[in-house]
This record gives sequence, structure tokens and C-alpha cells, in this order.
Amino acid sequence: MATVLGLIGLVAFIVCVIALAAGITWLVVKISPKKENAEPRSSPRGTVASTHKPGDYETYVGPRAGSEPETRNVMWLLNRFPQIRIILTLCILS
Repeated sequence: MATVLGLIGLVAFIVCVIALAAGITWLVVKISPKKENAEPRSSPRGTVASTHKPGDYETYVGPRAGSEPETRNVMWLLNRFPQIRIILTLCILS
């Protein structure tokens, strides 16, 4: 019984952490000053403008596909554990 309660507590803790991160992200986006004359990051069709210039850190696509450390980690995880069907990632930009 204690193991079940501990597991339920752990799941509740994880849900609370995710909810807190989502709430903080929402708040930061709402109170952030808006950039004047800023280009939209995406179009109505869902495409995002990107660049091949390494100095443009916000939209740089990298030297090759899968070159970012985060992408390499996810690729390793999926190759190591092929039974994984869904991955949820949380990204916070500042």
C-alpha cells in the first residue's frame, strides 16, 4: 500500500512540476515586451523561417540534420529503445 501511495505521490509531483513550468512560460510570454517590426516566427501554413548563418542563434538550422545536442539525445533514445512510441519535450526559450 505504501508503494502505491508513493507512486501516486510521485505522479502528482511530476504533474505539478509540468503545470508550474507551463504556467511560468505562459506568464513570461504574456508579460514580455513585444518587439516592434519583428518578423513573425511562423506563417499560417506552419512553416518557420530559418537561416544557415551560424550567428543567427534563433533560427540557425545547424550544419547538418540532427547536429543539435538535444536532437542527438532524442535520436539516441529512440534508437536504444525502439518500443518508445511517444516523446513529450518541454522547451523554454528565453
